[in-house]
Amino acid sequence: MTIAITGATGALGRLVINQLNDKVPAADLVALVRSPAKASDLGVSAREADYRNPESLDPAIAGVNTLLLISSSEVGQRAVQHHNVIAARPVENRPLETSLPQKEERVSLDDIARQAQPTPLHPQHGAHHHG
Repeated sequence: MTIAITGATGALGRLVINQLNDKVPAADLVALVRSPAKASDLGVSAREADYRNPESLDPAIAGVNTLLLISSSEVGQRAVQHHNVIAARPVENRPLETSLPQKEERVSLDDIARQAQPTPLHPQHGAHHHG
């Protein structure tokens, strides 16, 4: 299961990537950044994604199961930027937003890692026995 983190080259994004690296395999993490070259030191794959460029978001989010949306620091632009990300190709789990002022719901990195874990197949949902 793939977890994508927007703003991954910012201070909070780098911290989140480093912490999640201790909880899930690096292959399951994707840094969504404006400049993938700036993410080369993160140890995870990076995809170009610009909040202001909606066309960059669909391919960046493709195949993502859990999206952690870290707000940009552009005050006055956050609502539009968040809309662009959320309106992009849907992800399996709802986008988890962070760094919003007075955010009531708190999401821990353990919650993110747990949410991204695959759920076991149930026999009625695709597990077939061949005999």
